[in-house]
Amino acid sequence: GQSNAKRYGDLAVAYDSDDKVKNIYVAPSNISVEEFKSLHGTPTIDDNDGLVYDDNPNNDFSILITTENGEIKTIENVDQIPRGSEN
Repeated sequence: GQSNAKRYGDLAVAYDSDDKVKNIYVAPSNISVEEFKSLHGTPTIDDNDGLVYDDNPNNDFSILITTENGEIKTIENVDQIPRGSEN
């Protein structure tokens, strides 16, 4: 979903086929997953797809961190991601 994103410093903007903004990401450079976790604590979800921080199951959003090769690629606010036994 980020293949059409253009980077502007530590931000990335994804555009749809009509060149309208589709999504905005924080896109830090040279931040390892371990550095991020040492600063922000244990994520709610930690798997091969990335990290999710969501310490409030009663709100409508989660913070999704996309990772690649042990580095943080993007950080974004998304609709709440179900966890564990939630459906």
